[in-house]
Amino acid sequence: MHSQDFRPSMWFLEESEVYATVKPYSLSFTPEAPIPRQNIERKEVSVLISDLRGSEQLFSVDRNGFMVLEFQDQYQEADWDDETSVRAVHYPKIVSEVERAIPEARCIALYHQVCSHHCGLPYLLTKTDYTYGQPLRAAHVGKISSISGKCLDALAHLHPG
Repeated sequence: MHSQDFRPSMWFLEESEVYATVKPYSLSFTPEAPIPRQNIERKEVSVLISDLRGSEQLFSVDRNGFMVLEFQDQYQEADWDDETSVRAVHYPKIVSEVERAIPEARCIALYHQVCSHHCGLPYLLTKTDYTYGQPLRAAHVGKISSISGKCLDALAHLHPG
């Protein structure tokens, strides 16, 4: 282990026969129907977390299931409070960078969340709502069936980026 490595516990979705017929879910409200609020079964796993800075090029979607893309100029002087500007200026940059990095991919930017960079998050204890979400810089890239692609196309037309 390197000095920047640490080994915390993380919770993962447990394999369950239930998920063969019902997808894992967790409701943020109390359902009116007599169903459980959630059906998630978790297991705790010890994982090694390392600082990957300087090693970004070692990771690929095919080999590791993820890759690291940097958008150096993307975040300079951005007006993240102006949703129209974010969609018009930044979405096309994200789409082109993802499609450049993964030639067989087709990218559609559906939505975004502005996150805080406050060093105290997520551990700030206040009674007020946060203006922005907690720090997160990730995007999900997945392989989808052609019918799912058609559904995403329909969504993209509803929310033009």
